[in-house]
Amino acid sequence: MAEMARGRDAEIAALVCGFNGRFPTRQDRTCGPDRRQPARGGANAAGARMVPRWIRWNEPERLLSVGIGFAFEALEQCSNVFVYIPSCQNASILIFGGENAPAGAGAELEAVANRAAEKQTPINVLIDQIVEAVERCECSADSDYHRTKYQKALSDFSDILAFASKNGKTLDLLICLAVAANRSFRRVTIFDPFPDCFMDSTGAEDFRKLDDAMQNIPAINQMASKFSDTSSPTVQNAGLLLRFLMDMKGVIAKDELAMDLETLKKHSIDGPNVSISNPVFELQLEHGHDPEFEAAFGRHESMVKLRPFMAHRWKIFIVFFDVA
Repeated sequence: MAEMARGRDAEIAALVCGFNGRFPTRQDRTCGPDRRQPARGGANAAGARMVPRWIRWNEPERLLSVGIGFAFEALEQCSNVFVYIPSCQNASILIFGGENAPAGAGAELEAVANRAAEKQTPINVLIDQIVEAVERCECSADSDYHRTKYQKALSDFSDILAFASKNGKTLDLLICLAVAANRSFRRVTIFDPFPDCFMDSTGAEDFRKLDDAMQNIPAINQMASKFSDTSSPTVQNAGLLLRFLMDMKGVIAKDELAMDLETLKKHSIDGPNVSISNPVFELQLEHGHDPEFEAAFGRHESMVKLRPFMAHRWKIFIVFFDVA
C-alpha cells in the first residue's frame, strides 16, 4: 500500500514540477504534438484553447487545485477545479468544481472521475480531460465563449491596477527584466516563454508587436489613468503584456520578508556588519523540487551569498534594499 501511495505522489510531483508554474517554452513546443499550439490561449480568440493557469498541491489535504482559463484572462476570471487524490492507489479520485466553474461542470467532472477510476488514468492525462470538460461546459452555455471572454478580458484591467497598487515595485522589476530581455541581441532565445498574445497566426513570435506594447506601458503611478480607456488597441496590448508578466509562473510577490534583517545580513557578501535599512520588497521565485534546481543548489550551495540572489531551501529570494 505504501508503494502505491508513493507511486501516486510521484505522479503528482512530476506534474506540479513539470508545470513548474510557468508558460510553455520553445523547448516544450518541440516535444511533440500539443493540442494547445500554436494558439494556446493567446490573442486569437477564435483559435484559443483553455489551459491550466495554476496547479497547486495541498499534500496534507490530498487536494490538487487547478485553475483553468485562457492565457489572456485575469486569474480571478479562471475556473477553479479541485481534485481529491487519496493516498491509496485503489481509492477513487473525486473531482468537483470550485469558484467560477461553469454551469453543468459538476456532471461533466463526475463523468471524468468515473472514467479515471475505470481506466486508472494518469494524473497528467486527467488534468487535460478536466480542461476539456470545462471547455465543453463553457461551449454549451455560449457557443462563442472564446470571443466573449476575450472581449471581457480586454475591457477590464482592474487586476493590473490592483497588483500595481499593492506590488508596484515588483511590477516595475518585472517590466525592467522584460525590457532588458527584449533589448538583448539574443532576445529570440532569451525572451522565453513568449507571450501568446504577441504570436502571429502561425505561432511565431511577433517581436514588432511586442516592441510596440512595451513602448506603451505606462509608468506605475500613471496606470490608473492609462487603463481608464480600454477601447484603444495600444492600451489593450500593453495590458495583455502586463498581465503576462504578472502571471509569470513561479513568481510570487510578497509584501513582507520571509527572513529578518539579521538573517539577510548573515547571507550578505558584505558579512554581518553590512548596513542595511528596511527592505523595499521581495520577489520570490518558487522552483518546487525541480531536479535540475536541486542539483544546481547542491553544486553551488557555498555561493548562495552572492547578492541579490540568495537560495533558501528550495527557493530563490531576490531582495532589494534601501542601502544606508
